[in-house]
Amino acid sequence: AATFMAEDGFLAAARFISDSVEELDGSVAWNIPEVLKKHSAAPFGSQVLSAAGSTRFGVYGLDFGWGIPEKVEIVSS
Repeated sequence: AATFMAEDGFLAAARFISDSVEELDGSVAWNIPEVLKKHSAAPFGSQVLSAAGSTRFGVYGLDFGWGIPEKVEIVSS
């Protein structure tokens, strides 16, 4: 966490996320069991970052009478 708390922490986090995404390929879905093993083996107290989103979620096109949403948050537990 110290890396991300430093003066250039935001840039370090952006690079880390970018590098992680670039490593993904079409076989990522088939590797889910291995990914889960890695996550479950993480040391206690490890920090985890998760991001979710979908351009096909369709919620931004909904209008309940007070206009379309400005922001949508996806909650997971």
